[in-house]
Amino acid sequence: MDGAKEEVRPERYGIRNRGLKSMQDVLSYAPAVMDCHLESQGAHLKGTLKEGDPCARCNPDERKRGGGFPMNDQRIRWHRLKSSDFEGKGWPETESPFDRMPPKIRESLPNVWANSHSSTGMCVFFNTDTSAFHVKYKLGFPQIGEPNFNVSAFSGVDLYIYDTREKRWRWAAATLHNMVRDQNPQMTLIADLPSKKRKCRMYMPMRNQLLEISIGVDADASFELVPPRRKAPLVYYGTSIVHGAYSTRAGLGIAQILARKLNMPLINLGFSG
Repeated sequence: MDGAKEEVRPERYGIRNRGLKSMQDVLSYAPAVMDCHLESQGAHLKGTLKEGDPCARCNPDERKRGGGFPMNDQRIRWHRLKSSDFEGKGWPETESPFDRMPPKIRESLPNVWANSHSSTGMCVFFNTDTSAFHVKYKLGFPQIGEPNFNVSAFSGVDLYIYDTREKRWRWAAATLHNMVRDQNPQMTLIADLPSKKRKCRMYMPMRNQLLEISIGVDADASFELVPPRRKAPLVYYGTSIVHGAYSTRAGLGIAQILARKLNMPLINLGFSG
């Protein structure tokens, strides 16, 4: 930044200001666990930590806690989503709610059918003024990752928030690798944000099968689902790269990036294998 001093806003990284005055302070706040927190947007640290505490995001005993209280706490209000709430589903009639292809292809295209159960490219739009975003969902397959799909992409969700000044979608938070340990993940994606109205979109897992999902917000926050856009979509057919292989997060597949650039709905017909 040509020597300009960077403004440090700890709340961007999920931590309350504990006298942190520089980015170096942020990065040295919990050095023992920093490797798992260095992401493209910074170090995601829990606001409830005291100095010397183990990191709640890395501690398996804390993986189903959010914002400093249990995920079943009354301070979180859950909204269960339906497949019709999502953009990117090309056929309404599918074997499972978030599958991509209709059952009629099972016999004629068996290799495609085997990979059609993933929800890659699907996303949901919503508006909310919550200060924290929580998510819980159920996966169809016990495998949570593989060499060419890391856990965040294979079995994780990916949250974007619309930047009204720059008029573009900006990445906000995603499932961390250590947050998915079984087929029923529950987690806080980001917390300690200022309470203001935001336009949001969340991408679904690229490779695992999604069976159900709920988004949690502050109990007193507004939550408004935005219907899928009813205009001609970008239909992107391809192999594993289009499916999302080697992408780091669910929103970073080549088809997803292109659809955001073109401001078009997406039907991702990439099939790995």
